[in-house]
Amino acid sequence: MLRAAAAAVLFACACAAGGAAFNDAHGAPLIFTGGQRAIWIVRGGEGNAFDVVSRPAGKTEWQWVLQAGAIEANVGLSGATAVEGRIHLLYEDGQYLLLGLDGTQNVGRKVDSPHWPASPARVILLSTSGFGKERDRTTVAALVARPTPTEALLAEPPPGATAPAETQPVTQPAAAVSPATAPATRPVAPLVDPGSHYTLGVFQYAGGEWTFLGDVRQPVPAAKLGGVTAVAIGPSLYVHVPGDDFLLSGQLGQGQHWQRVALGDELGDVPGGGEIVSLHGLHGQLAMVLVAAERDGRRGLHLALRGETWHVQPIRRDGGPATFPPDALPLIARLGDDQIALLSRGREAAEGLKLATVDLNGVLTDAGEVSIFDEPPRAEGGEDVLDYFMWGILAAILVPMFLLRPRPIRGPFILPMRRRPGNLLKRLVAAVIDFTAWGPLAALLFAPPLPEDWPGPTAEGMQMIERYMGIPEVAYTAVAASLAYVAYGIVMEMRFGATVGKMVMQLRVVNDEGGAPNLREAWLRNIVKLVELSYPLLVPFMVLVPILSRYRQRLGDMLARTAVIDARYLGPPPTDGAQGPPGGPPTGEGPREPEDDQSKGPEGNRPSKPDRGAP
Repeated sequence: MLRAAAAAVLFACACAAGGAAFNDAHGAPLIFTGGQRAIWIVRGGEGNAFDVVSRPAGKTEWQWVLQAGAIEANVGLSGATAVEGRIHLLYEDGQYLLLGLDGTQNVGRKVDSPHWPASPARVILLSTSGFGKERDRTTVAALVARPTPTEALLAEPPPGATAPAETQPVTQPAAAVSPATAPATRPVAPLVDPGSHYTLGVFQYAGGEWTFLGDVRQPVPAAKLGGVTAVAIGPSLYVHVPGDDFLLSGQLGQGQHWQRVALGDELGDVPGGGEIVSLHGLHGQLAMVLVAAERDGRRGLHLALRGETWHVQPIRRDGGPATFPPDALPLIARLGDDQIALLSRGREAAEGLKLATVDLNGVLTDAGEVSIFDEPPRAEGGEDVLDYFMWGILAAILVPMFLLRPRPIRGPFILPMRRRPGNLLKRLVAAVIDFTAWGPLAALLFAPPLPEDWPGPTAEGMQMIERYMGIPEVAYTAVAASLAYVAYGIVMEMRFGATVGKMVMQLRVVNDEGGAPNLREAWLRNIVKLVELSYPLLVPFMVLVPILSRYRQRLGDMLARTAVIDARYLGPPPTDGAQGPPGGPPTGEGPREPEDDQSKGPEGNRPSKPDRGAP
């Protein structure tokens, strides 16, 4: 219950570009965001799990992108935004995940900045193009709230911190106003309220890492933090704080230039002045949605577009104003360059979620109910892929063991004469050599790169690996690398009787006839390795098996009827009654045959083995 409550709080604080989060009729927290190519819904689940669905632009059907539980997470989400054909998700601890419309997943680099608080009070993710230090590409920016020290509230503004006159509306977008042509300015009056305030730090994800660009030059009272909304249009960032009759506009990346953008007298046509609930960029113009009280107690929405002046119009449905209950206002997101999307819920649980679109003329069109959550399909994440793989491994062991075993069934395994079991320490060194040689090659051929800030085999690093393994694409590459490692062992042992590591340590793999293993034998002893390495709880048992067995056999050797021997005592396998080279194993090493005359054939040689088909 505690983790579920914490996740709900984080979702409630998370905000997509142009909309806040709310709970659906069943109590699940939602985040609604949109961009040029699709709109997205993120729905919180139990603990830190979440669902993600999307609806591509121009289509009417919703599709699953991620189902709760497909990715393991130790912390909840703090923000989400749509950028082109992907949604960017930011976790509370600074981990970063990208999901594509086709379900592809990528793990971005974790935030590493002293300006990023350990527990952000609010995170607003924004899609940006031509902003900050990435003026020639589309990327992501984040506004992150951190407590403002009291001494910062009492301090004078830094040199050069100015704001335009508050009473004169700005008739050109702030992005087009250069410092040389900016209106007359005066210093910003310092705040002296020692109460709880927050500073909004601006970060940008560029070049594979998060960069701190600067702070918004106005602390935000804690009571107003949840209503802050923002948008980036070109090089300019616009921020609105509830209750202000102006927007803060700033250009960051190469110095900082902040000014106030007056809202203008045109907004006076909105009943009660209205309250800004979202900011958007439509066709490169600043747009905002305001909510105002109507006569019947419901709330109406108004769309304001900024050209040379503000153009404000009510959002209409069927010729009349579109209104909503005051406790069920819709979530708002951008959809392409000429529409915004509204996601609303009915007051009754049975009504579910409803989608509507609004064009630049303020005309609202119903787009149907969002019913995709009613019957969620079975989503196969990385954990499912690995589970299926392990079941396949079990079948790959049982089939050769029982259906492909040789006839007639042989008795207990006996190591041929003049063969000595390999030293266990040497075998361990050989395994390390094989894995050390194969690991980097497998990472190069199969595995996607880890973030540059991966801390190594630490607790945090292992958590990052576990999160990686929850991604289907990464799980597929892990399966491919594992099968390639098994194939390497099979080919080497069938062809040479040993892998590279065993050759170095002078070890060989033999069957109960003293020769190199055949396909069935090599397959069984190598495929069992995957089981032995996949379950850490079995490690003590797997270590004891070769220590206690007569011929130092692993579980895979026992199933395959093979053994690892010391190559220094390796002679040609006995064939047709031929004896191996003189100088058998030292006394007490390996099995020995009786040395009486009855145990020898003609000329003192060991008799050949009877025909296996004989009774």
